[in-house]
Amino acid sequence: MIIETIHITRFTYDAPVVESTMEIRLAPLSDVHQRVLEFELLVDPASRTFSFTDGFQNLVYCCNVLDAHDTLTLKTRSRVQTLLANPFERPAHGPAPLEAVDAWPYLQFRGPVDAGPGVEQLGREFTPSSEDVLGSLMALMLAIHTDFEYQPDATTVSSTVSDVLQLKQGVCQDFAHLMIAACRHMKLPARYVSGYLVRSSGHENRGTEASHAWCEVWLPDLGWLGFDPTNNLVAADSHVRVGIGRDYTDVPPTRGIHRGLAEEQVEVSVTTKRIDATIHSGPVLA
Repeated sequence: MIIETIHITRFTYDAPVVESTMEIRLAPLSDVHQRVLEFELLVDPASRTFSFTDGFQNLVYCCNVLDAHDTLTLKTRSRVQTLLANPFERPAHGPAPLEAVDAWPYLQFRGPVDAGPGVEQLGREFTPSSEDVLGSLMALMLAIHTDFEYQPDATTVSSTVSDVLQLKQGVCQDFAHLMIAACRHMKLPARYVSGYLVRSSGHENRGTEASHAWCEVWLPDLGWLGFDPTNNLVAADSHVRVGIGRDYTDVPPTRGIHRGLAEEQVEVSVTTKRIDATIHSGPVLA
């Protein structure tokens, strides 16, 4: 499947600011799951950009707008060919083993993925037998999808797993963090994935109107397998992977600073489409 995404982020200030410096993590990954066919980034006011690869192998763009401005607009357009039609298909030669040093970051509790009593209870409930790890993970994903209400106004980007367990509400970021926490309690390496989800025919998937998030868990027979508890889906060719990290704080779509005392408002608009049909377009205020 070929998926095109247009992502527009507009920062508006109530007074002019200067020296806006921004990190932008919106470039999709090219790997065994998908192939990036096109990617472009436009910055308004115009700014030279440069890029680097971070410690998680995500491509990061940076821009710096020096002159006074009261808006800053970032527009990205990408076309990605997704290749993972059957996520349960075992590789012909099996994945390379995950070395302990590589697994370690994805086993630690930190930041929003905290380890409260609720996490311990969830982890104990779904601790898998050695014979059916995948079945336990599918059951955990379903439980989060069923027991927690999708409510965009309930949490913020700084909410923790403990907050979500108390509220029983959240969004895709929160549910990904919650599943990651439960997996880490079970000593299963789990990591955070940011990206996009294109709406599937006949399904009312959540997360198609903005950046999406899910988690990946390491399984020796399959490698990194994606679980999307927001939609009770195993990630496949409708998911476009953009960034990978320990949690959201490693892969925010944008992160920046500026000089000036102005109040900031952020508006995000995401459009995803298959190669032949537009799926969704709409603004989200943050």
